[in-house]
Amino acid sequence: MEESIFTYVNKFPEFRTIISDKKITHDNSDKTKCKSFKDEELKAYNDPSNSFIDTCRKIAEHHQDIINEAKSSQISLCKYVNYWIYDTLQLMPEFFHNKLLNKFYEKIDKLKFCKR
Repeated sequence: MEESIFTYVNKFPEFRTIISDKKITHDNSDKTKCKSFKDEELKAYNDPSNSFIDTCRKIAEHHQDIINEAKSSQISLCKYVNYWIYDTLQLMPEFFHNKLLNKFYEKIDKLKFCKR
């Protein structure tokens, strides 16, 4: 039986808390890929604190831990990432949500399981 969207949405606060509590432990390709996506696709997004890059890195580096701690699934995390990106994009003057989501999942290969 397919889950209701509300089942996923109810997990969003928990995902946000778990992700914000994660530490970036590796200075690896996740940083390069997250920064590259932001620089190429989110040029109009003003992010002086690098919160987009940091959150992206935490999700990529810890995706399985996040899923396990939330007692959830890949699809739930993907729904959260879609929401997080959409929320971020609302701060930009013009955006194409689905196009950017696909580019994000192509760039951040650890999250390719989310690509539609």
